[in-house]
Amino acid sequence: MSPDTQKALQGSFPVNPLLIACARPFCDDLQRRRILEAAASCKNREGLCHEAEAHGLAPLVYHHLAQAEQAVPEAQRAKLRIQYLRHRRCNEIRMGALGEILESWEKAKIPVVVLKGGALCRLLYPEPALRPMSDLDLLVKPEDTERARKLLSDLGFRAPGRQGGRAWLHHHLPEARMEKSGITVTVEIHYDVFTKSHPASLPWDRIRGPLLPFEVDGSTTAWTLGYEEMLWHLCHHMITPGQPLRLISVADILGFAEAFVHRIDWERLFRDYPFVVNTLRLLAWLTPLRDDLRRKIAWENGDPPRDLGLDYKGWPHTPFPEACLQFGSLGRLLVDSLCPPHWWLRLHYGLDGSRSAKFCRLVVHPARLAKLGMYWLCSRVPTRGTR
Repeated sequence: MSPDTQKALQGSFPVNPLLIACARPFCDDLQRRRILEAAASCKNREGLCHEAEAHGLAPLVYHHLAQAEQAVPEAQRAKLRIQYLRHRRCNEIRMGALGEILESWEKAKIPVVVLKGGALCRLLYPEPALRPMSDLDLLVKPEDTERARKLLSDLGFRAPGRQGGRAWLHHHLPEARMEKSGITVTVEIHYDVFTKSHPASLPWDRIRGPLLPFEVDGSTTAWTLGYEEMLWHLCHHMITPGQPLRLISVADILGFAEAFVHRIDWERLFRDYPFVVNTLRLLAWLTPLRDDLRRKIAWENGDPPRDLGLDYKGWPHTPFPEACLQFGSLGRLLVDSLCPPHWWLRLHYGLDGSRSAKFCRLVVHPARLAKLGMYWLCSRVPTRGTR
């Protein structure tokens, strides 16, 4: 994520009610009415394109506003269309590269699971252009990572190997890159779905559910995580330490849950992945869910959580140098780090109504910050043998 995008996302989340209404891959009549109402009352139309792009929603906003036939200022409509066309071209090139990679790895008998946007843009969204991607995340068996990396090199990627002294800090190999038709295609070869900073882990041998197939280019079939594990991954990815909450993650989670609501094993989800259920219930306060999904998660109306929609602004979301410039003192950063918004605390740590947020705020959250601090320090200590 670029520094400009990071800066645009600092502060409260969500930024614009219109963006929340558009944070769905598909819209029914009720959702279109919500978009129309939000567009009519939108106060920051001039900054709409910038905010939408920062949240990864620019193509989706363009698509939904066109579907709803909602007039927006010509300049903003033109900017949104430019972003849509840019993402369409970028995704065409990236998905073409994905097809070549999968074909190469299939010949070498390297099984692979496509993660996040590379799968969702085909499996969930009406067209791939509506789900922006910055890279291709591919999960392989740990013993296949080196062979997979070498095959990427054969395809023309600059694909460095593991950083020997710091391999334990990472969940994927260093990024492999290739320039193709003026676009940088970036590939991450994962040996674990989750980052080391997450409490969860999902390497290849722990995948339990059957994989889901999808078509990459009409001739190549790829595979991604099953329904329950996909939602588990998406919910954890949304709260990645150091990254602000983005509405494209909300669109992924709610869109996937609503699209496959009758195929998801909800008993298994409640039993094995209660974090997902809690996330869906909290997101329901941000944007209304479809009735069938609300029934599945047993969501009940009541008092909304405090600080609804406010994002975390402490470290590591806000780096130390930026904190000095933005807040004028590290004292403010310390307060923001140790006193996160109540809604964010519940979302980040999977707290339902029966678990104490006070204990989490006083014990669990500081312990998590200490763990992240350890990773941060270790990643900056020079090591020998790094190549």
